[in-house]
Parts: sequence; C-alpha cells; structure tokens
Amino acid sequence: MCTVTYIPQPQGFVLTSNRDEKAFRETIIPHKYRRDDVILCYPKDAVAGGSWIAMSNKGRVVCLLNGAFVPHTKQAFHTHSRGKVLIDAAGSGLNPDQFLTAEALAHTEPFTLLTIDFDGNEMTSFSELIWDGNDKHNRQLDTRHSYIWSSVTLYSAANRKERKVWFNQFLKESKMHPTASGLLQFHSGKHTNDSTVNVIMMREGELKTVSTTQIIHEGSKLEMSYYDLIKNTNHTIQL
Repeated sequence: MCTVTYIPQPQGFVLTSNRDEKAFRETIIPHKYRRDDVILCYPKDAVAGGSWIAMSNKGRVVCLLNGAFVPHTKQAFHTHSRGKVLIDAAGSGLNPDQFLTAEALAHTEPFTLLTIDFDGNEMTSFSELIWDGNDKHNRQLDTRHSYIWSSVTLYSAANRKERKVWFNQFLKESKMHPTASGLLQFHSGKHTNDSTVNVIMMREGELKTVSTTQIIHEGSKLEMSYYDLIKNTNHTIQL
C-alpha cells in the first residue's frame, strides 16, 4: 500500500503495489470473496480485516495508499479501517465519483484510492480519490500514461521525487514498453544504498516491504499475483 505503479498495455494495464508494514503483522493470501452478485479477489489484513488492493469480476481494480497530500497523525476518532473502504469501493456498483460522495469518511484516516474501471479491452475510468481528513478530492487520470505513487506517511516529498526519477529512468530503459516481469524487477530492485527509502524498504522496528502484489489486465484476462517477501512464497489467482 506504499509504492504503486501503473503501466498501460496494448490491451489493458499492469498495476503493481509494494506493501510496507510491520513484518509480524499477519496477512491472509488472496482469496475470492462474494459480496451479493460481485466476486472480489484480494489479500486480507488479518488484524483489521481490510485490504490495500482488490479486483472485481465486474471490471474494477482498486488500490490504496495511506495518506493524502501531507503526513498526518492518527487520532482516537479514526476508528473506520481504510482497508474496508477499499473493499467497499471494489464491490460498489457506483462510479468512483458517486462512491466518494456517498461514503462516510469522518472516522477514517486520510488515504489515496486508485480506481480503474474497464469493459473488456476498453478502459472506462481511472480515478485518484483522496480523503485528506476534511475534504474529498477526485482527480481523473489518463489511462494512456504511466504513474508511480509513494505513500506520504512514509516518504518525504524529496523521497517521492527521487522515486519518480528512478521510475522514469526505468521507463526510458524499457523504451516506454515495460513488461509485467520488468515491473516486478523495478519493484524489487535496488535503486539506492539507503534501505529506508528504497522501493524494497527496511527501517527500524521491523517496518519493511512485506509483499508485492501485481494485477494484470489483458483482454479477457484479469490476474492477481501475490509475492510474500517474508515467507518467500507466491500465489496467483484469476477472475
């Protein structure tokens, strides 16, 4: 939920997310879950019951980053899990703007939610939904462009700028046509000797990159691969 990249492909896209968390926090590998007539697939945080990335058989992919525009301090009134907001968004029949407008977020910590909607090969919407603790923001993104996000709660503005430089260099080296496997290499590569800001990060208190999740949409294919970096295992599931 802390480093995310999006890359357009000729018949879809690749979305890849590194989760930075305490190494001892338990996670359940991706499974399929039914919500009314919607089938969702996502890894689950065993503590709060939410997730940071999910895909739906109704043509929706969502991904969460902690924080909005600037770092914030968790308050006692933050009692509603951001990860559950993501699951609600993944299973909602509302469009992203309608969902953001309708969702009650007063007791939720700030977050950035990426929502991609598609119908077959056609991308119908790419939204960056942000809750800053007071106001809701909805920015429409260009499905033809590549993007990288880093959580503001863990990475300074200078860190985030540096990571964009790494990403742009990666795009340049791949001649603007990176593959899914190339993206995994970017998400697992060593871009600096400073482990506290690397894409695979490690800090004091067992805070580190614990997993990488990649969603590939290609034509009728919708596939999630989950790489557990603690247990050194991987799991793939399709909808």
